[in-house]
Amino acid sequence: MLSKRILAPLTLLVACASCTDSDDGASQPVLLAGSSPHNLLQIRPSDGLSTSRSDLGLGGFVTVRALAHDPVTDTLFATDLNTGQLLTIDTTTGVGSAVGPLGFPNVEGLAFDANSATLYGTDISTNELLTIDTTSGLATAVGALGFTEVTGLAYDPDTDTLYGSDEASDQLLTINTSTGAGTAVGALGLDDISGLAYDPALDVLYGSDDDTDEVVVINTGTGAAGSIGASGHAGLLGLAWDSGTDTLFGADDATDLVLTVDTTTGAGTAFGSFGWEDLRGMAVDTDTGTIYATDNTNARLVTIDRTTGWPTVIGDLGYASVEGLAYDPDTDTLFGADDATDALLTINTTTGAGTAIGPLGFTGVRSLAYDPNSDTLYACDTTTGDLLTVNPGTGAGSIIGGTGSTGILGLAYDALTDTLYGSDATSDELVSLNTTTGAATTVGVLGFGEVEGLAWDATSGELVGSDCAVEAFLSVNRTSGAGTAVGSLGFAEIAGMAYDPASDTLWGSDVVGDTLVEIDGTTGSATVIGATGFSRVQGLAYDPESDVLYGCDTLTDQLLTIDTTTGAGTAVGAIGFGDVEGLAYDRQADLLYGFDTASDTLITIDTTTGAGTASSVLAFGDIEGLCWEPRSGTLFGTDTGTRELVEIDTTGGIASALGSTVWQVAGLAPRIP
Repeated sequence: MLSKRILAPLTLLVACASCTDSDDGASQPVLLAGSSPHNLLQIRPSDGLSTSRSDLGLGGFVTVRALAHDPVTDTLFATDLNTGQLLTIDTTTGVGSAVGPLGFPNVEGLAFDANSATLYGTDISTNELLTIDTTSGLATAVGALGFTEVTGLAYDPDTDTLYGSDEASDQLLTINTSTGAGTAVGALGLDDISGLAYDPALDVLYGSDDDTDEVVVINTGTGAAGSIGASGHAGLLGLAWDSGTDTLFGADDATDLVLTVDTTTGAGTAFGSFGWEDLRGMAVDTDTGTIYATDNTNARLVTIDRTTGWPTVIGDLGYASVEGLAYDPDTDTLFGADDATDALLTINTTTGAGTAIGPLGFTGVRSLAYDPNSDTLYACDTTTGDLLTVNPGTGAGSIIGGTGSTGILGLAYDALTDTLYGSDATSDELVSLNTTTGAATTVGVLGFGEVEGLAWDATSGELVGSDCAVEAFLSVNRTSGAGTAVGSLGFAEIAGMAYDPASDTLWGSDVVGDTLVEIDGTTGSATVIGATGFSRVQGLAYDPESDVLYGCDTLTDQLLTIDTTTGAGTAVGAIGFGDVEGLAYDRQADLLYGFDTASDTLITIDTTTGAGTASSVLAFGDIEGLCWEPRSGTLFGTDTGTRELVEIDTTGGIASALGSTVWQVAGLAPRIP
């Protein structure tokens, strides 16, 4: 379904509003909670008010497509497709703050009408004009646009005209704000006008062309667009005009940068970042505790906040692909390895500028680590799989021996235990490396597939790292190898959840990394337990009486039992239904329920054989989450298509909507720790 592809699912833990937690004898309502990409949410059952228990973490907002400026309150609004939220953007730093969920999966156009204080949006999934509550972020449909890809919006306050650009027909539109209906003005003459902004003082309508990377001026009478000049940014998809400062803002979706755009030349200048998609190298200054990393997308040196995981830019490196970092505390020198020029660098920690020392002599050096005890600079060459020593004076590398892997992308030296660690992206493991032979020994599974930055943090006495796949800043356990996201949930698609009331443990199934994770209800961060061994574990349910965690794998159509210590799944047997994405266990009746989205059928599952038996066809076609709430004896479900929480009568086989979840909810569990 389209909605599943566009917005990563949200997982919700839920109990009915009348349910209470009476462990202390008091009547306290059970909290609802949910997980969006990189976030665990707490949700109030009375009205659905959502509050994040996680910070933004390293990733931030990485799919900002639309901008609009409110001149009355001087607020720059944006939408992020990855989290499905309305944002406000700090026009000094570029940092985004979440307002709330939009409730629509693909809002790619924004415009603000200062006359009526109305924020408009367009959703290209439903092809509707929306009005958006700037306090909650919640959008309401006005009506059908009549066009299929309206990605640009702009408002002329003098004539009260809402303009739109339709990429499917390449036309400029005017849009009726009462009905939502669009009317074609004329052909733009360009194939991909994705952003619009209107300057009321000069009566100029600006546009951004994603195909040519140009900023254009559009004739509002004919629709014809004429180029001003190249923006210099390949992902300039959103524009907004600030009439207070006469500034044209832009959002670059390719680099996650917020820009100011010169209306004379079209050139865009970055002044901040919405999010971070490609942080590679990592090193820690043991004297100050400063964590350094490299932003490989924009070739910049950054520092990372160890509490929130949020980066701060120092400056441009001057080299395109610095993927390895190491810090020498004796000489206060930050070294870097540039994969593009195969050179060893020194990096100025004040300006970020890199200076070449000399050629490494190897073509795949993407990681560095410094041993202060022996004054040795180590590196790994991903082309040959060799561990190297590097001469810090000349840059020349010398082979120690083979590691047995060409996937070691991060290195870190623990000076307390004299241990050289590596992160192997091929096996998803933390390894220790023999500094005499180069041989690697497995420590354990990291649980994060692209850990390309690794460093030893003397302040915490632990390893820290960065994962490029889910954009997470990590702490890494040196004994088990397990990574834990800092400042965010750290996983983009937790599809199933289950709760153990005895140990107060919340589990989740990560279908991107195929792992079982444990989620901290207080911090909103998740820690990998281990690989499930199955590729699409969409649902989880826990039987507290027999202490068994069940899972359903939609790729093999099997019921599983999952070891909560290792994460490993064991097949019980075929369910016999093609797309069971939700599980729930009723401990009072000793029944395991499932929902098959292929046939819209509620089923019961034999826990001995795995075989499913049809119970009833429900009037909801996309129930991906199930949860049995034992206090009220209620089976709940969430429909990701309609975004509703439903109550399921297991006797009559009838499902009733309780209300909108706003978020796209993919799984359920009875409570949050």
